[in-house]
Amino acid sequence: MARFEKYNYVSGEGFNAHIELCWYRSYAPGRIKLQWKLAAGQRVLASGTANAAPPSRANYIDICELAIDMPAVDQMTKVTFALQIEGTDICKVYDLWIYPQQVNAGLKDIHLFEELSGEALALLEKGENVLLMPKPERLENAVEGFYCTDFWCYPMFRSISESMNRPVPVGTMGLLIDNSHPVFRDFPSEQYSTYPWWSIVSHSKSIIMDGTAKEWSPIVQTIDNFERNHKLGFLLECRVGQGNLLVCALDADKAGGTPEGRQFLSSLTAYMKSAEFRPRYEASVSELLQLIH
Repeated sequence: MARFEKYNYVSGEGFNAHIELCWYRSYAPGRIKLQWKLAAGQRVLASGTANAAPPSRANYIDICELAIDMPAVDQMTKVTFALQIEGTDICKVYDLWIYPQQVNAGLKDIHLFEELSGEALALLEKGENVLLMPKPERLENAVEGFYCTDFWCYPMFRSISESMNRPVPVGTMGLLIDNSHPVFRDFPSEQYSTYPWWSIVSHSKSIIMDGTAKEWSPIVQTIDNFERNHKLGFLLECRVGQGNLLVCALDADKAGGTPEGRQFLSSLTAYMKSAEFRPRYEASVSELLQLIH
């Protein structure tokens, strides 16, 4: 295994990993040769080897410390950090992400609002594009953002927490992401939660969309537990009047403090400025006001 600080890096940033092995096979290991590589798809970005001589009868083997400078990239790049013990089937692979050094995450040159104000509605009526980014702490019809999935049985642990006057677990089950959507042109993602989302989700809430039309599917939906079973929208879009509205209940200042957060905000901005920002679902103002409060 490798012990390292984080999964998200900027171009040129140092990546330090401590490599170790626990050995439980029936025979004692001889001299160990580690092969490691950092790759983007089939392209190897860095590689090397390290040797270790395990102490007699030891099952814990401290192999080496690695220090690598992450390569320069001009776009968000997923890479794999692979470890292999030569001559065995022992291997381990980690996913890491590298971001460009300079990313404009200022949400500039777009109409940005924290509430669905009269000014925002007037812009939408005139056919403008609007980003609605309510402060999470002000939203009531919403569930707190949380990266880790619910543990085992939400009703059981909810009731235990209530009986002990402890905070009730958030109880959500990760994300369902429409990763083919053009909003992710500069923030490529899987259909499920991965580490670029951790700090972003942690500074957000997901809006409760119960009762909305089936056709109004969030771009990023937070999966609720089986007891509440809310329809939860982390990132959603709709047409309003003559305009287009993108909604994300995210604290942009806090999210923008990380490279992954800046990349996400930059991708939102680029999408809103593109000709691809054309939501299919049309929502009424009253429908939106019922959701966002």
